[in-house]
Amino acid sequence: MPSGARPPWATPPQDPVNGVVRPRIFPPDGKPTRHTNRLDYILTKVLKEAGKHKHAWPFLKPVDTVQLNIPDYFKVILRPMDLKTIEMRLKNQYYCNAQECIEDIETVFNNCYKYNGPEDDITIMAQNVEKSIKEHLENLPAEETDVDISAKKGKKGASSRLVAGADGKKKDRASEAPSEAGSESSRQSAAVSIADKVHKEVEDRKASKNKATAKRKAESVEADEESAISHPVIKKPPKRNRRRNPSLSQESPFRCRIG
Repeated sequence: MPSGARPPWATPPQDPVNGVVRPRIFPPDGKPTRHTNRLDYILTKVLKEAGKHKHAWPFLKPVDTVQLNIPDYFKVILRPMDLKTIEMRLKNQYYCNAQECIEDIETVFNNCYKYNGPEDDITIMAQNVEKSIKEHLENLPAEETDVDISAKKGKKGASSRLVAGADGKKKDRASEAPSEAGSESSRQSAAVSIADKVHKEVEDRKASKNKATAKRKAESVEADEESAISHPVIKKPPKRNRRRNPSLSQESPFRCRIG
C-alpha cells in the first residue's frame, strides 16, 4: 500500500447527524483484527485511568457541534475521534494491533490542537490528558502477543465457581446447571424478605409513634399536676341568699323606753 494511502477498510467520511459524527465501532468486512495483550492493557489500564482525569470529560464522547455552537468544526476536522469510540472499538475487537489504537488516541488530541488555539483552555486540558495517557503507555508489554479470549473467560469463570463447602472443601459448581425453578424460588424468597422487612419497619414506626404520643400525654398530665400544686386554686364558698328576718325589721314589743 503506498505511503499515506488510506486502507480500504478505513472509515469513509460521514455527514453529521444533529451536529454529531459517530465513527463506526465494529470492524468492516475484510479488516484484519486481533485481541492482543497490548490492546487489552490499553483498554483496562490506559483508558480506564484516562477517564478518571479531571480534564478528560470533553474528550470522552463525540463532539456535539450544535451544543457547542461550532458549525464549522467538521469543515476543519475531517476525521473526528473520541475516547469512548476507542473504548468501544477495543471491546468489539476492531484493531489489529496496539499501534492502530494509539493512532486513534493521538487523533483525539490532534483534532483539538488543530481546531483550537494554543492558549485556549481546552487545548491545555488536552495536553494534560495526553501527557497522562503517554505515561501509562510507557508500561505497555514489551512484546505484543495474541490473547485467547475464550480461554481467558473460561479461566475467570472457573475460578469464580470454586466455593468452599460446609466441610471446608472446595466444590466445583460448573456441572450444576442453573435451575429456573430455583431462580424463581430465590426471587420469591427475596420478595417475601423485602415485604417482611417493609412490614416490620411500618409496624416499628407505628409503635414508635404511639409511644411518643403516650409519652406526650403523660408529660402533659404531670405538668398539670405540678401546676396545681404550685398554684393552688382557692375556691370561694358560694354566696348564700340571706333573707332578712321580718321580725327584726319591726319594733319589738318588748323594747323598753328610758325616760
